[in-house]
Amino acid sequence: MKKLVMGVALLAGLFAVAGCGDKTAATTGGDKKGKEVAKADGQGAKAEPKGGDGHGWWCDDHGVVEEECSVCQAKVFKKLKPDEICPKHPDRAKDQCFVCFPELREKNAAKYRAKYGKEPPEASDNMAEKK
Repeated sequence: MKKLVMGVALLAGLFAVAGCGDKTAATTGGDKKGKEVAKADGQGAKAEPKGGDGHGWWCDDHGVVEEECSVCQAKVFKKLKPDEICPKHPDRAKDQCFVCFPELREKNAAKYRAKYGKEPPEASDNMAEKK
């Protein structure tokens, strides 16, 4: 009987230490910030991601969704065909160049308003100079 109790206690201790097989952010290489943003999105939260570097869900510098930003995301730019690149600003996609095509800002701003319910910040590096 004593051996049975010791065996059960030992087995319970092993399960407690090893866990039940759930993978956490630390063991899967995920980051806590990414999980918080995903969790907030899943619950319909309207808060902006924290960080202040302008590179959360929204690219403050260029006024587009960060993962679609052809200036910040090399993988996005590499997928562009030559006729999709702005001729006057060859570092960005035509459909994201608010300098040459200011009407496109509204299309992108609508995505921000839909997510956060307010106006997006003014793009600091993608606007025509004011006269």
